[in-house]
Formats: sequence, C-alpha cells, structure tokens
Amino acid sequence: MKRTMLLLLSALLLVACVPTPETEFVVNKADGKLESIIEDMPVEQYELQTDAQPQGEARTLRSILGAPETVQDEFTTKVYGGALDVAVDATVDVPEVSAVPVFAAEIGWGGMHDRTAIAHALLGDEIESITYNRLTYVHNQYEVAYYTQWLSELNEGKYRTSGDPEGERYTVENNLAAAHEIGRRYADAPEPVPWDGTFGNNGTHTLLWHDPYVLEFYESDGVFQLLHYEDISSPTPGMIAFGRAPAEPDAAAITAAKTFLLGVTDLDAEPFAVESTNEGTVIALSLYRAGIPIHPLVYDNGDDMGYDAVHGDAYVRNLHPEYAQIYVVNGEVKAFQWESTLAVTGTENENVTLLAFSEIMAQFKTHIRTSYYLNYDERDGSEMHAKLHITAIRLSYLRVNRPNSDGYYLLPVWDFCGWRELIDWSDDPISNQQVNENAEALDWNSSFITINAIDGSVINRDLGY
Repeated sequence: MKRTMLLLLSALLLVACVPTPETEFVVNKADGKLESIIEDMPVEQYELQTDAQPQGEARTLRSILGAPETVQDEFTTKVYGGALDVAVDATVDVPEVSAVPVFAAEIGWGGMHDRTAIAHALLGDEIESITYNRLTYVHNQYEVAYYTQWLSELNEGKYRTSGDPEGERYTVENNLAAAHEIGRRYADAPEPVPWDGTFGNNGTHTLLWHDPYVLEFYESDGVFQLLHYEDISSPTPGMIAFGRAPAEPDAAAITAAKTFLLGVTDLDAEPFAVESTNEGTVIALSLYRAGIPIHPLVYDNGDDMGYDAVHGDAYVRNLHPEYAQIYVVNGEVKAFQWESTLAVTGTENENVTLLAFSEIMAQFKTHIRTSYYLNYDERDGSEMHAKLHITAIRLSYLRVNRPNSDGYYLLPVWDFCGWRELIDWSDDPISNQQVNENAEALDWNSSFITINAIDGSVINRDLGY
C-alpha cells in the first residue's frame, strides 16, 4: 500500500470564490478551519448552461472557478529520493451542477435499495444461507471440474499455452491434486439452510446462496457482492478494472451493467474504466451524488521506501472510494461488487464555497514536491529520476474522516491523475521502454495528489484525512 504523510496547511491564507452583494462572483480571501468554512451560509446556486444561451452567459461552476477545458504546464522539482519532472497536459473535469453540497455520511446502505428486496431480485424467492465451509466446498467442486477438463484436453494433445507443454501439464496436475485435497477437507460441510431474512453474522457478514450464485454482505466494510461461481474466470471480480478503456468499449456489456444497476440503486452511474478480455468485460463505474461523481481512482504518492525512510509506518482509516463494479460475459452479469457503500446522513452545507482553479494549481505545484516520494537507496546514496504525466484533473467527491467522529464528510476534491515515467532506471533501454509503456497503459488513472477544493489542504487517502 502506498503511504504518504499528511500536510497541514493551517498557516496559509486560502482563496475562495464567493458572491458579492450584487451576486457577481469574485475571488476573496478566507481563513479559518475547514469546519467553520463548511458551516458558513451557502452561496447562491449556479446557472447551468443551456443550448438556448449564448456561450459564456451562464454562471456555470466551471466559469466561476475559472477552470479551463484543458491546461498545460511543465516544471521540475526536488522530492525525497530524487528529481521529479512534471508534465501537465490535462483535461479539466468539472461537473455540470448548480450547487456543490457538503454531506455528512457513514458506511451504510443509503445508496442502495432495500437489501432484502435486492437479495430476492437477484436470487429469486428461494434463498438459502450458506457457511464459509460450504462456499469453499462448492467453489472447490468447480475447480475440480475445471482442472479435470483441462487435463483431459492435455491427454488429447491439446495445450492451452505454447512453448512449455511439460510445464503446463505439471501445473494442471498439481492444481488438480490441491483441489481434490481441499474437497476432501470440506466434504462434510453443512448444506445450505433456508434464509431467515436477516443479515449479518454478529452484524458483520452474510452469505446467501442460490446455485450458482452467492450473495455476500460485509456490513462493517460496506461491501456488497454477487458472484456467479460456475464460470468466473479472469479478470477476477474483486479486482477493480484499472486497465485503459478500449477505444470502442463493449456497448452491450455497458448496457447490461447499467440496466443491472437500476435494480439496486437510484444513483446515477457512468463507466469510468473498462477492461475487456476474451472471457468478458469488467466495468468500474463512478457513482454520482448530487450530480458529482465519486471516482474509483488508484492512489499513488510514490514509492514505499521513500515514505518509510522518512516517516515509518502509518495506517489510519484508509479512504477506499465508493464504487460499483460489474463483470459481464456475453451480455449476462456474472459478478457485481459495490464497495464502501455510503449512507448520506445529513447536509452540512447546501452549496459550499470553493477555491478558484488557479489557487488549486498553485497548491499542486507547491505541494507535489513534499507529497511524492521516490525510492532512495541510503546505502549508496543513489537517487531516482521520474516524470509524472498529468493527463486529467478531476473535481469529484471523496469521503474524508470527520474529527472526533466515526463518520465522514463527503467533500469536493481535486485529483491530479496520470501515469509515471521512470527516467533511465535501468541500463537496458528496452526494459525502460517496456516498463514505461505498461505504466502509461495501466496506471493512467493514478491520483498523485488529492487537494481539498474548499481550503486547498492536501488530503492523504491512505491516512484518511
């Protein structure tokens, strides 16, 4: 897990865009703690652009913040562990909303329909409860059948891999033997019993079954998951789709995913990342609240060694994003996962003031040098040289820990996203090229820094504040 230090920006005077009495938006100075800013009176709502209005007449959120459609910039800075080049050639994503509320939230099921209704909608009327032992045994039987079929193909001279038939046979035979051993261990697992309509084992976990599906609820972590054990294959559900979206995403798969979501939530959702393979399509979706998305971003603040060398270990309520993920095969949903489900418990401010985009850019340039780490070998003093390619700057929601509370704020934040290029990290130029091509293709949605859109402070997604 990547880790960073928290930067407290309490000494800065931060800029917020606020309306004058004449209702024209200007940039004024503001200071004070985040809570006091949030508790301020809401600002006037913005006007959404319409086709009937000439461009520029409406006071859109983008125009108020002074956010361009795209931005370009380049600079070099010193970070822990080496030199960091930053190349910004990014789209600037700003939601078309008439207000930016700040919500109070907690891990819960507020975004989903009634769980009992969902369970019956997905599994039918005859639902059974199943234990971990039984689940392991049933899944194991599919593995036994899978490797038995594979071994039969090998005996007929049909190999699934090329170049190492002996290695393939060795792997299949060993996996089949291991599957048989697990099957013997759990052969006496109890059969499923009729479901009593309750959720949670001591309030934490529920497994519901209707062959070949199992429905899982993790109440403490806010995870809801439907798995089709009969034919799950790569890509494995539970691993979010981080691959680059193909030029032409599978439209049928996306339609199936969005249709499926209509049965479990009233929240809007749009595909964020799509990964298609020969087996199926994994679709990670951004969920929207008040018209503002929550993106399933990867948080990347550099290399672990750099952080450990300076600060040591730290884990405090990691901010896993709320997201939905759906696995579709031939137009049929085979797996579904909703993680970090949020229940909105109140509105702290109906339309909070935000910093001008120019101030956000200034904060980014100032603090990326103290928020990003490179590997540093203290034994020989060698440093790294890397380049961050910022390709998207996104305004979205993030749940942030509330002080002295188990709950969260749902705050507007800016994420600076892209991929990292390593400069001459290896003496082999071909290795350099391959590593960087893979990074550009797979790590395109890494967030290198998250900045609070209200006060400009840096939010550490690993620490939770």
